[in-house]
Amino acid sequence: YYVIGLWLGLICFSYCIAPRDSIQWLTGTERNACLVELSILSTAVTMKHGPLLWEINLMDFTPSGRGTPKSGRRSYLISSSRASGILVGGLVVQFIAIMTVVIMVAFPVPVMIDPVLGSRVHLIRWCEWTPLAGFMTLMTECIDAPIYNGSRLTHDWKAKFFLAANESLSTLCGLFFPFCPNAFTWYVVMIISCVTYTVILFRYYQKKKAFEKLSRGSSVDEIELYDRSRMSLALHGMCCFIWTGITIMYFVSNAGHLVVPKSWSLFHDPAATMLEECFMDLVAKILYMALIIEAHYAAFDEAKRANRRLAELKNTMSVVWESSSDTIAISVRKISGSVTSMVSPSFFRPALVSTINRTAVDQISAIVLELQHSEVQKKRGSLTSSTRIMPQN
Repeated sequence: YYVIGLWLGLICFSYCIAPRDSIQWLTGTERNACLVELSILSTAVTMKHGPLLWEINLMDFTPSGRGTPKSGRRSYLISSSRASGILVGGLVVQFIAIMTVVIMVAFPVPVMIDPVLGSRVHLIRWCEWTPLAGFMTLMTECIDAPIYNGSRLTHDWKAKFFLAANESLSTLCGLFFPFCPNAFTWYVVMIISCVTYTVILFRYYQKKKAFEKLSRGSSVDEIELYDRSRMSLALHGMCCFIWTGITIMYFVSNAGHLVVPKSWSLFHDPAATMLEECFMDLVAKILYMALIIEAHYAAFDEAKRANRRLAELKNTMSVVWESSSDTIAISVRKISGSVTSMVSPSFFRPALVSTINRTAVDQISAIVLELQHSEVQKKRGSLTSSTRIMPQN
């Protein structure tokens, strides 16, 4: 919500501070570039996130059990979503990127001229990049494994927010370039932008050195922490590579016309900056989306995390699990409140022998049951109402 609010606030701010004659409809090559980015990015998001959201049942409607039989109607409850915070954050990034392009295509937008480079500056694009630069950096940091401080696992939140703030400040400078009154002010703002951006490069070097000292381990928890560090480093590397590319392409597209001959018509085309921005933005968002989905599957999908822990516990007690005549059940409670339980073979084999051949039954080593959070609450409520708690002497 804060990121979306900041994005909307910057858009309103850009319309307020931009001269009225600078607000114009995008036409020709600029509009076509936006349409191409919009079509490719929206298709990629739909193809990547669509099946994933369907799989995790983002809008999982389950019968509540209420309703009148005569009317045939039954009310429904929306159960807790399995969407991880990292996945939701990735969706926010894609939503802001797509809606920014929609605004540039469907509405007149403020476009100003850089006083030093003489190129066209699309303020709405910088309104998108400013909050997303900090948000994407913060998400990359939060994916990383927490640090043990002697008593508990924690994150160095000051360092993470400092890094994110530097990236947002660096991008915010791009919004102010066309408002610089003279070349000296412009150069000062450019130096601030470049210096604040380089913080992420030093941070990537630190993370890479720290990751080289990690070992994968053998337990589920150790592997999960290792994967989190690996994915955080990969996202950091992607951000450094793409954002450095954006910086280089910024100077090429905005200042190229100052140093190349007129025969290089692309660099002298006023739409060169829009072409560069659309291309680099598209590459950045698609790569970031792919890594976010991989991180979700590797460490943040609560269903897969629960199954991995159940499998580890089952393997730990494999001898007792297969041979014991008593029923053994292992349960893992998820963040959403639902409970996943794995039950040993002795619970269901006698019942299945009569319906399935013995060989097929012997190949079944466990059965997994999942109880939704709403059902857990119902069971807890019925148990509390029917059980009297005796006071201790």
